[in-house]
Amino acid sequence: MEATLFEHVNLGGKTYHIRPATGYKMSPNAPEGFYWRYDLSDKGWNDIVSSVSVQSGWLAVYEHANMEGSCFVFEPGKRYDDLRSWGDRISSFVISDRRFDPQQLADIAQRLRGEVGVRS
Repeated sequence: MEATLFEHVNLGGKTYHIRPATGYKMSPNAPEGFYWRYDLSDKGWNDIVSSVSVQSGWLAVYEHANMEGSCFVFEPGKRYDDLRSWGDRISSFVISDRRFDPQQLADIAQRLRGEVGVRS
């Protein structure tokens, strides 16, 4: 699983590389596979991504932190030179070794946060 986020359109500007060493299963209820999630505000990348290249794996992006809000899935082996309506509004993501339903995964994460009484 590997992808690169870019600050500007046409794969320009600063880059943020996503290449998890290992994945994890979020919950026994999560679909099979490995998932790695991250909130971009933790690294100063909140709402600044304007283009994406997905080398391998499936990348789902979310409008808000904690996998909340609208979501969009980028396919492996593709580059997205201009995110248009998604430009500068990505706040969190999940990358997986297989195709998945991003809303289902977000719902599971939300339930898990509710069970422990904290937000990740």
